[in-house]
Amino acid sequence: MGIETDRDVVILHGPNGDVTGDKLIGMSREEVYREVQRTFPEMKERVLLDVLPFLLGNARRVQELLHKPRTIMELGHGERVIALGRGFSGLARANFALIINTHDPNLDDAVVTQAEIIEENLLRTMRGDDATLFTCMTYSSSEEGRSYRQAKATAWGLHHFAREHIRARRPRLWHGGRLHHLVGVVNDETKELEVLEDSLVRTR
Repeated sequence: MGIETDRDVVILHGPNGDVTGDKLIGMSREEVYREVQRTFPEMKERVLLDVLPFLLGNARRVQELLHKPRTIMELGHGERVIALGRGFSGLARANFALIINTHDPNLDDAVVTQAEIIEENLLRTMRGDDATLFTCMTYSSSEEGRSYRQAKATAWGLHHFAREHIRARRPRLWHGGRLHHLVGVVNDETKELEVLEDSLVRTR
C-alpha cells in the first residue's frame, strides 16, 4: 500500500495491477467491489468487504481535492528523509519523511522517485539544510519475529540497494554532497533505535 500525499490517493498494489482511489471516482459500490476482486483474486470475502468502504471513502476524498486543490503553502513539500524499510513510526509527521513500502513491486522506481523529490526540495534550500537516506528494519525477541541478525542484514541490504539506484539514476543528488545516510534497527518491543552507521554518503 502507498499514499500519494498531494491528493491523498490510496494505492493498493495487487498481483493484477493497482487499485487507486482516483481511478474509483464515480464508481458504484458494486463496481469497486469487482475492481478489487479482479486485482486481488485470492482476497477473502471478509477482507474485501472491510476494504470496500475504505476505498469508497478515499475516492470521495480525492474528488474533493480535485475540486478544491491544496495550495502550495498547504502542500509544504519540505521532506528531507528517504525512509526505506520498517520502524519509522516516529517519522510520520507530515512533510518530513518519504516512507517507502518495501513490498512495492517496483521498489527501485519508488526509491528513485523519492530521491528526485528530495533533490528538488534541496534546490530551494541553502547548503547545510541537507537530506538523509534512512534504511531501517525491526527485530523481535520472540521466535515468530525477525531476529536481530536478520534485521541488521536487511537494513544494510536495503541501504546498498537504494544507494546503487540513486547513484546510477540521480547522480546529481548522489554527488552533490548533501545526502547523508543512516542505517539502523529498531526493537519491536521497546521501539529503541540502534544506529549501525550514520555518516556523509561517500561519492567515490
